[in-house]
Amino acid sequence: MGTRELVCVGLPFWFVAPLAVALSWFLLRVYREELASCARSTRIGLAALRVCAGLLLLGLLLEPVSTRIATYTHKPRLNVLVDVSRSMAVRDDAMDPGRRLDLAQATGLLAGDARDTAERAAAAALGALLDDLPQILARFEAGGAEGAVVADERLDAHRAALARCARRLVGRPEIAAGIEAVVALLERSAAGDAATLATAWEQWRERGRGLLRRCRQAQAQADAALVNGAEPGSALAAALARLDRSSRRERAGMVLRHSLLPRLGERCAVRVMALAPSLRRIGAAALVDVDPGA
Repeated sequence: MGTRELVCVGLPFWFVAPLAVALSWFLLRVYREELASCARSTRIGLAALRVCAGLLLLGLLLEPVSTRIATYTHKPRLNVLVDVSRSMAVRDDAMDPGRRLDLAQATGLLAGDARDTAERAAAAALGALLDDLPQILARFEAGGAEGAVVADERLDAHRAALARCARRLVGRPEIAAGIEAVVALLERSAAGDAATLATAWEQWRERGRGLLRRCRQAQAQADAALVNGAEPGSALAAALARLDRSSRRERAGMVLRHSLLPRLGERCAVRVMALAPSLRRIGAAALVDVDPGA
């Protein structure tokens, strides 16, 4: 895609145009007597030549330049290195239920909505708040308008994330109550005394860590119950059975095709490279057939 435009880089038009007209008039005026004895067609032809000469001079003084502006978009290149050594040909038989479900969803064997991850989302939100808490407390202690604005922005983001988690945890009253208490504290922090809030957050820190552990334990228990209760012949049982039969290399290929390549392909040019023992280009679909000893 490009655009073309004509630009004059010489003398300005307002100066050249009157000069060319005056020169053409002067030439016609000077040679009028010499042309009087010529035939009418000859006079018209010579006059036209002089006008063309004036226009040519106008063009030379204006120095027109034709430019074409083209825009090309190239995706950045991204090399994805995949280990295809002999260690990737083995299967993992001792994965915990949560890990198996994660891989089943990442490889596309199991639908993304086939599993409730409310506790995991709550744990992630709590972890982010605990990680950000020292900076928030430092802003409260520093005071000032700038510190208050930064703290409010962070508190608003954490409050929104935890409020969404609380709505998903309606059926788990113990964890939901803890999340709602954090949301209430975040709402109080939007407009309150900085010293009092700093003390309240310091007291909550240890309770928050305990709530984080309970969320992770609840998610692990829910995953174990889901895997152990899978009925034979169900989609979940079939997905887990297919996953258990897959080697690490096959799972890497499925993750690439289902999760990574669709997302990365929109932003960059992806090349899948085999890493064993030297780099060579392969396709994601070929991971199940690559000879690990090559």
